[in-house]
Amino acid sequence: AAMTMPDRLPDEAMVTDPACGSGRMLIAGIRRNRFATFVGVDTDLACVHMTALNCLVRNANTYVIHGNSLSLET
Repeated sequence: AAMTMPDRLPDEAMVTDPACGSGRMLIAGIRRNRFATFVGVDTDLACVHMTALNCLVRNANTYVIHGNSLSLET
Protein backbone atom coordinates (compact mmCIF):
# COMPACT_ATOMS: atom_id res chain seq x y z
CA ALA A 1 0.00 0.00 0.00
CA ALA A 2 2.86 2.38 0.74
CA MET A 3 4.05 2.05 -2.86
CA THR A 4 0.68 2.76 -4.51
CA MET A 5 -1.09 5.31 -2.33
CA PRO A 6 -0.08 8.34 -0.29
CA ASP A 7 -0.06 8.32 3.51
CA ARG A 8 -2.97 10.75 3.60
CA LEU A 9 -5.75 9.98 1.17
CA PRO A 10 -8.21 12.80 0.48
CA ASP A 11 -11.89 12.09 1.12
CA GLU A 12 -12.63 12.19 -2.63
CA ALA A 13 -9.94 9.61 -3.49
CA MET A 14 -10.84 6.32 -5.17
CA VAL A 15 -8.73 3.24 -4.44
CA THR A 16 -9.12 0.28 -6.78
CA ASP A 17 -7.79 -3.25 -6.52
CA PRO A 18 -8.37 -5.31 -9.69
CA ALA A 19 -7.55 -8.63 -7.95
CA CYS A 20 -8.57 -7.93 -4.37
CA GLY A 21 -8.47 -11.43 -2.86
CA SER A 22 -9.53 -11.01 0.77
CA GLY A 23 -9.22 -7.21 0.54
CA ARG A 24 -5.94 -6.59 2.37
CA MET A 25 -4.92 -3.74 0.04
CA LEU A 26 -8.31 -2.10 0.49
CA ILE A 27 -8.01 -2.48 4.26
CA ALA A 28 -4.61 -0.74 4.12
CA GLY A 29 -6.31 2.11 2.27
CA ILE A 30 -9.17 2.22 4.77
CA ARG A 31 -6.60 2.67 7.54
CA ARG A 32 -5.34 5.76 5.70
CA ASN A 33 -8.81 7.29 5.18
CA ARG A 34 -12.04 5.33 5.55
CA PHE A 35 -14.04 8.16 3.94
CA ALA A 36 -12.47 7.56 0.50
CA THR A 37 -14.15 5.22 -1.99
CA PHE A 38 -12.79 1.69 -2.41
CA VAL A 39 -13.45 -0.70 -5.30
CA GLY A 40 -12.35 -4.33 -5.39
CA VAL A 41 -12.80 -6.95 -8.12
CA ASP A 42 -12.14 -10.69 -7.91
CA THR A 43 -13.13 -13.81 -9.84
CA ASP A 44 -13.51 -15.99 -6.74
CA LEU A 45 -16.88 -15.54 -5.04
CA ALA A 46 -15.48 -16.61 -1.65
CA CYS A 47 -12.87 -13.83 -1.90
CA VAL A 48 -15.56 -11.33 -2.85
CA HIS A 49 -17.49 -12.28 0.30
CA MET A 50 -14.36 -12.01 2.47
CA THR A 51 -13.58 -8.56 1.06
CA ALA A 52 -17.15 -7.38 1.59
CA LEU A 53 -17.10 -8.53 5.21
CA ASN A 54 -13.65 -7.06 5.88
CA CYS A 55 -14.75 -3.67 4.56
CA LEU A 56 -18.17 -3.84 6.19
CA VAL A 57 -16.60 -4.34 9.62
CA ARG A 58 -14.53 -1.20 9.01
CA ASN A 59 -17.60 0.82 7.91
CA ALA A 60 -16.00 1.95 4.64
CA ASN A 61 -17.57 3.12 1.38
CA THR A 62 -16.72 0.02 -0.67
CA TYR A 63 -17.87 -1.63 -3.88
CA VAL A 64 -16.89 -5.27 -4.34
CA ILE A 65 -17.50 -6.80 -7.76
CA HIS A 66 -17.55 -10.49 -8.62
CA GLY A 67 -15.91 -10.42 -12.01
CA ASN A 68 -12.78 -10.55 -14.12
CA SER A 69 -10.75 -7.34 -14.40
CA LEU A 70 -9.00 -8.46 -17.57
CA SER A 71 -11.97 -9.59 -19.66
CA LEU A 72 -14.41 -7.17 -17.95
CA GLU A 73 -16.93 -9.99 -17.38
CA THR A 74 -19.10 -9.80 -14.27
